[in-house]
Amino acid sequence: SGRAVLALAAGHREAAGEPAAAAALWLRAAEAALAHNASREASDWAARSRAACDTCRAAMVHARALRRIGEVEASVRVSREAVALSGGAGAEASEAWADLAGILQLSSSAADVDHAARRAIELATDRPSWIRGGNALVPALIARGRTEEASRLGDELVEAAEAPGIPGTLATRCREVRAYTRYATRRYEEAIRDWEAAAESWKAAGDRFAYANALNNIAITENTLDRPEQAMARHREAERIRREIGDRLGLAISLTNISNVLHRLRDYDAALALAREALALRRSCGDVAGAGLTLGNIALIHRLQGRISEALAAMREAAQMRTISGNLVEFCDGLIHFARIHSDHGDPAAARECLAEARRSMKSLDRVDLQRSAIWTAIAVEDAHGTPAAGAELRRQYLALCPPEETTSDQVLTVLAGLFGSLLVLGRHDEAGEVLRQLEERARIDPAIHPLVHGLKARRAFDRDPAGAIREVAEAARLVRESGSAPAEFEFLTELVEFQCAAGDVDGAVRTGARIEDLARTLNLVEDFPILLAGARLRSLAAREQRGEALQMADGVLRDLDARGAVRQARSLRTLLGKLGLSDPTA
Repeated sequence: SGRAVLALAAGHREAAGEPAAAAALWLRAAEAALAHNASREASDWAARSRAACDTCRAAMVHARALRRIGEVEASVRVSREAVALSGGAGAEASEAWADLAGILQLSSSAADVDHAARRAIELATDRPSWIRGGNALVPALIARGRTEEASRLGDELVEAAEAPGIPGTLATRCREVRAYTRYATRRYEEAIRDWEAAAESWKAAGDRFAYANALNNIAITENTLDRPEQAMARHREAERIRREIGDRLGLAISLTNISNVLHRLRDYDAALALAREALALRRSCGDVAGAGLTLGNIALIHRLQGRISEALAAMREAAQMRTISGNLVEFCDGLIHFARIHSDHGDPAAARECLAEARRSMKSLDRVDLQRSAIWTAIAVEDAHGTPAAGAELRRQYLALCPPEETTSDQVLTVLAGLFGSLLVLGRHDEAGEVLRQLEERARIDPAIHPLVHGLKARRAFDRDPAGAIREVAEAARLVRESGSAPAEFEFLTELVEFQCAAGDVDGAVRTGARIEDLARTLNLVEDFPILLAGARLRSLAAREQRGEALQMADGVLRDLDARGAVRQARSLRTLLGKLGLSDPTA
């Protein structure tokens, strides 16, 4: 091949004592190898070029090759060396800073990435340099919660890349960057279109590394849209390519993402096996931060299977990996996951301690996404173990961090609904009414919110008008059933049967319980499937006053949960027994 000829010539020049000529030939060979997806050759030859005559360009190629073969820490170190060799001015210096910003995304804070990207922009002497700096800045803006600014910059970059003289690969990269902004603002179909266009361009250019990355991003978005079959097909293709080109870090990412799809499909055993394979691969790459991330995924799978002790062990090891890597972002994310597991294990004090440490540690990061994740988890902890007042305060903190464009997002609506419920329990009816009015206004813009509004009205009305409350929640269930959302129908019917039991509507409760049981059997996509199914049966049996059968069924489920250490699920079922006036059969 041409690159082999270049490498041979470089070796001859090196042997002849001509270091400058040898360095130039080694660099050309390394660039050719990188263009043909031979990343390990590129790394070796770039290192030979640098040994003969160290230059900024050779260091940049070396860092890019190291990144592609999964040597993350070495890639960061060499990229910093490229910046130092750049002389601090001109287009090459700008490109070196842009490269550093891109590599720092794997291991550093958003502030570090932001600084490097802005240096690239400051040093830009032409349009391509400015575009590279802008492409590097967008992910940092997204990480810091500045999604509107990121979206505007993404659009500007695509427009700038349409000018004459801009390399096609740089224009393609701009479309990918814009896709990230569209994903961050939940414009998922638009993101897919941008990534698909980029994928076609990379495929035509023969850049299999970039093509696999684009496929990976399309697949992640498909999974977000609850299209796991399409996601799996894309991930498998990306996995195949990464195996063929020797992209070990990319392969570990593919295996992790396939594991995530299997997790979504509730195939936990297969998900766990792939996550373990990804973990071994990350460790072999020296990717300490990535190993911590994968261990966190393994902990989550153990948690969902009720193996809390295994989840805690995996999470402890993940925390060690994240501490060793020095990646504060992953360290904070790990503490948040740790808190969830402690809460499930019935240890709210440990959960709160983890969250407090995470929130202290992330102050220097300026990462709104992490702040929201910590508060979201704190809400779950307080709902399970704390007080309505604590839950209400945390929900207000969460909402204060949400940008205007997210007012109808699923998470914001969930937080508002929870805030409404907390305020009702606290007797703060005026404040609850204000939350309901906000949701009614949003429902005028987005009709999909109407079922939620009906459900909240039912909660407020039950004490004074049980029949009206039953009508409201039944209407909510009807609306979501017509929209084809079986999980949402399940939730509303669970609430409906509680109202019917409390109102003495035994026949209605029996009918609703039967529908709930049918849904629980067919959905198979709720984490607490055994609990929800047991809850549906318990309510139906209690409504029929078949107390003996109800207690016998509850006894079997509770003993199984206790044996698996599923503290949270067992507590949920025991709470339901109390609501139905049934004693704990295991006490």
